[in-house]
Amino acid sequence: MRAILICLAICVPAACTLAPGPATPEEAAYLERVMACPLTFVIPANEIELTWGRIQGFLGKYSSMKIQTVTEYVIETYNPVESEVDFGYSIVRTPVEEEVEIAIRCVTGNMFCHREADLNAHILAHYARTGEIIPKFITI
Repeated sequence: MRAILICLAICVPAACTLAPGPATPEEAAYLERVMACPLTFVIPANEIELTWGRIQGFLGKYSSMKIQTVTEYVIETYNPVESEVDFGYSIVRTPVEEEVEIAIRCVTGNMFCHREADLNAHILAHYARTGEIIPKFITI
């Protein structure tokens, strides 16, 4: 029994340390830019088509859950199963005068993977705004 508990204490948290750390100063700088990007941000209305397209492309390529809903204002994947190392996304866009607010959320079914879900959300937000992405940092 004790051996099982020790194995769980080591293996379960390690299940979410899937994305490698930065190998170069450029990658470290990228991760700093990513984490500085807010999960709710505003863009000019004339940039929404490009931004929304980037979001849909990101989810289609990097989400471990399939897209469930796509409307003019919402994109959602299926929610991950409890205790699974999967990531679900919810993105909402709201018109605000001459601009559009985008809110990004990433959730996981594994209680040890919240840091990775947060990083995934920030990577998506940064990519949506800039088009810059280093896929190796995304936990799928």
